[in-house]
Amino acid sequence: MASVTTAHARDHRLRASLGAALAAWAAACAAAPPIRIAEGVGARRLETVRLEGRTHVEPEGAHGPATLVVSVWARNMAPDTTWVRADWCGLTVRLYRTERDGSPAWAHAGPPVCPAMGVRLELPPGGAPARLYEERVPMSSLLWAALPDGLYALRGLAYVRVDTARAARPAPGDTLEVPAGLLRVDY
Repeated sequence: MASVTTAHARDHRLRASLGAALAAWAAACAAAPPIRIAEGVGARRLETVRLEGRTHVEPEGAHGPATLVVSVWARNMAPDTTWVRADWCGLTVRLYRTERDGSPAWAHAGPPVCPAMGVRLELPPGGAPARLYEERVPMSSLLWAALPDGLYALRGLAYVRVDTARAARPAPGDTLEVPAGLLRVDY
């Protein structure tokens, strides 16, 4: 019976010390986060539409843990009304070690199934941008990836189709990587 009590006390001490170590690490990360946004925007042009990638971090709070929020917006650059169709709502977020093409150093795929498939947005000429996609990535998934220190190009992989008012039939869609800024990793 004494060995069970001793083992229980040892487990309790181990959990307490692990909890204290995690709390200290979380406090250090809050003071100087190891992953920061170096640049929170990027853009790509598709026909008459400018696709804008935007990134920001929502800090830990009442709504949950710290989250990397990546969104893709569309802005009409043409003199006529344009329609943009987003045919799936999951945005794949990718990090690349450099600006050049190659395999991503890390990726997070959005949900594979979306109840709002086929969203079609009307973009008036010269109007404000409209959000097509948004993906929320827990910062913990980036921390667990143990990325080497450095600067990473952040891109959102989105499926987009542009229809103009004059189009007799819908144009085929394109799967595009939209630049969404840069992340700096410093552990």
